[in-house]
Amino acid sequence: MIKLTPDEERLREALIEAARNADPADPGASARTYGEWVADLGLTDNQRATKLTTMLYHVNVHEHERGRPMVGTMAVSKAAGNTGKGFLLMRRDLGLADEPGEDGTGQAAWQHAVAEAVSYWHGQDGHGPDPVADETLATVREIKADLGQIKQMLRTLLHG
Repeated sequence: MIKLTPDEERLREALIEAARNADPADPGASARTYGEWVADLGLTDNQRATKLTTMLYHVNVHEHERGRPMVGTMAVSKAAGNTGKGFLLMRRDLGLADEPGEDGTGQAAWQHAVAEAVSYWHGQDGHGPDPVADETLATVREIKADLGQIKQMLRTLLHG
């Protein structure tokens, strides 16, 4: 499971705030550009775009592991107007199926994911659902996945 750095946690909180304040009727309208997030976070080194992309990846995986929507969808490319192919590849890394109508650009996946994030966080005060319960659920899911792998290995050992 991913453990967020302090900068990633700060980004996560800002993304949640953006989702919380977004209009559920038009969730993508409240997404902000990567450049705006870079400026807000005070990233100034030459690798700031790469650092932000990595941070967003970690935040999205962190949220997914805890059964929450990927709030990193609140950050978009200025040129594309959505999160683009990197988000689509990250979803595939997590074993998530493409959304219906996906054309390889990530647009369909982003539209679905940003709507989920805004729906989940919209209007919630504080940190939303109980973070201890979320951590417990994530741990149970991880144990379940490990047990599935152990079961498969035992079958292989016993039955060849």
